[in-house]
Amino acid sequence: METIAVYSEPRIKTYGFQEITGLSIIYASCAFQNLSKLGSLLINLEEHSNDFFLVLMRNLTNKPPGLCIVLKHSREKVFYRYLNDMLNKNEKKNLVIDSSAGIIYFQGPHFGDRYGIADTAFKVLDKHNVPVLAASCTGASMYIVFSETWIPKAKKLLNTTFEIPQPL
Repeated sequence: METIAVYSEPRIKTYGFQEITGLSIIYASCAFQNLSKLGSLLINLEEHSNDFFLVLMRNLTNKPPGLCIVLKHSREKVFYRYLNDMLNKNEKKNLVIDSSAGIIYFQGPHFGDRYGIADTAFKVLDKHNVPVLAASCTGASMYIVFSETWIPKAKKLLNTTFEIPQPL
């Protein structure tokens, strides 16, 4: 007989929410066979490692695959020009910038031991029609990208669902 334990808490504990504002998000897509172009971008990003916060692969139905790059607003034009020079005429049509982005990220003591952390976060945001631009979830942390104007509301909603440690 096998025993399975599942960790559960009424409100999911975190170490607190962190937020970063003043960001931009660039969406770059290309034909599947040209994805190596965007891969070379990642290699070249190393020299700009203090300028970007998140790089995600995206694969949407009926759209070419691509990257979602979250970076400092002050660097968006440099990255946009770089991408614009890399992509062909058709791919340039899929190059989009949202100049008003922010990230809320958090982690918790039991994120690796329990199921449903992302589901819990997305349910409360969806229930209140808060649009998520991108998200990255690992066993230990969660990063959610919003338009900057949604950050206060999103943080307030997440605070109702997740437990934040209070100073003594």
